[in-house]
Amino acid sequence: MEVISVATGSWFPRTKLHLKEYFAFLKGAGSHLPLDPAALKATYDKLRPEAPVYVGGRFDLVTARFDGLTADYHEDGVLVVTKPASADVAADVAALREFYDSRISPALALIYSLGTPVLMPAVKHEGRRPVFITMKNATDGEAAALLERLGETAYHVARQDGVSVHYAENVIVISGGDEALVRMLLVDLILFREYEHKLRHFLDIHRSTWDSIERLRSKQTLSLKELPAIRDQLLDHQRDFAVLRARLSQMDSYLDERRAEIDDLGLTRAMRGLEAYRFAKLRSATGYIDRLWTMFQDYLSSTLEITGLMYQENLQKEIKIEQFIFLLGAVAAIIGLGILPTSDLRLFGTGGQLISTGQIVTFSVYDLVVMGGTAVLATFLILSVVRPLVSSFRRIRATSLLGANSPAPAAIDHKK
Repeated sequence: MEVISVATGSWFPRTKLHLKEYFAFLKGAGSHLPLDPAALKATYDKLRPEAPVYVGGRFDLVTARFDGLTADYHEDGVLVVTKPASADVAADVAALREFYDSRISPALALIYSLGTPVLMPAVKHEGRRPVFITMKNATDGEAAALLERLGETAYHVARQDGVSVHYAENVIVISGGDEALVRMLLVDLILFREYEHKLRHFLDIHRSTWDSIERLRSKQTLSLKELPAIRDQLLDHQRDFAVLRARLSQMDSYLDERRAEIDDLGLTRAMRGLEAYRFAKLRSATGYIDRLWTMFQDYLSSTLEITGLMYQENLQKEIKIEQFIFLLGAVAAIIGLGILPTSDLRLFGTGGQLISTGQIVTFSVYDLVVMGGTAVLATFLILSVVRPLVSSFRRIRATSLLGANSPAPAAIDHKK
């Protein structure tokens, strides 16, 4: 049994522009973006790239060596990291995963850290990325024994023209085939695994956001003080929806060119036989996820619209409270003005002589203390105590507005 190499990789939709940014970084920690130069230098020193080369073609790629490993980064975002096999395959797998997780993945995250919208919750990769082991004419027993040593068991074996692919959860063994076919298998299987992972994550986000809105719509009453937070949450969902729909459209467009490449190279039959021609399945799954989110858009839009109306109604009530408080303050001010002298008072006798002089005061000091003080105190209490309590405990019936008793759209079962 001869093991030739171990490989792993990832995929995130990119373009030739991104590839050139990666190449500039590998040539000397360069970047035209406003990234921290110290962080770029530290990441570059940890990565230690050797002899980066930009290779043109149907899919431009940048290839470079890293301490005995080789990384090929394609313009559509497919990354393939390969290590020649040693006598200890388990150690090779561990070294490969350590390089990906602690060195090249952080480098890519730094290079592309600006301007990338992040979904909430952010995409997280469950489990471990699959490792691909290429072997030379291994028997089924030898491939199974290797998988067993790595703690894996094949759940499917595909065969075509002397080439076999043993599929396990975290390890895929490829036996036989020329270099071009093996290379295409690595690229496409990495693309398929990553594509499926992203679709699964989008499905999980759909479930969580749908359920959060459904819980909101099921409330019988809502406290008015909850409305701003509810509105902000719905707006966040709306932003994530826009980002996700753009991502889906972007992902779908990459399938066509990769399929055309296989067809033009005459590898269609071989890739189909080895279960590495899944473009139709992925396109169908993408359409399903897209329809789920289209339905979610309608659900979100109606909830956001109704919540906005409730929010405006709350603002109108708050304005009325402000008007009432202003009225009380004005009354208190008028009472306060009552103590000011308004006119002189002169008393004359029957003969026209001046008997006494004085001033007319509309309120006495006692009246001011009792009436004016009461008005001022009432205004203060409304501002500091009564108004917050009213806003806190005043609730509106939400059943008829949010339609809690009406079923959610049933065109697609979103629980599945």
